[in-house]
Amino acid sequence: MTRGRIGTVVSLGVVICLVVAYIQLRMSLGKVRSAIDSHLPKGTDAQHVTAFLDSIGIVHGPIRANATSNVFLTPTRLMAGSIAGTRVRMANPLADGIFLVFQFDDSDHFLSYTSKYGYTGP
Repeated sequence: MTRGRIGTVVSLGVVICLVVAYIQLRMSLGKVRSAIDSHLPKGTDAQHVTAFLDSIGIVHGPIRANATSNVFLTPTRLMAGSIAGTRVRMANPLADGIFLVFQFDDSDHFLSYTSKYGYTGP
């Protein structure tokens, strides 16, 4: 191979690596839902839920008793979480973050969750 072809092949390899890295770093709502659905079955204890959220970079608070949200209207045990910043904007340029609410039973076992993109306007 000539020096020019080697340079072209190396450049193409770098571009492919960058595209793959970009795709892997994106955090879309679908990707988050898929990860939660496949790793957190109903009944998972809160300790495993928080460990999983930590492992994929979801910032979360503690479980709050007698809490409500726009989806869980009756007082229940809830934990809020979010992913913000560049990872989300790479998947959805208009979104500021992904916001999640996890519901637990009285024994701190996972029941359900909600998730949505968050947007801010001018």
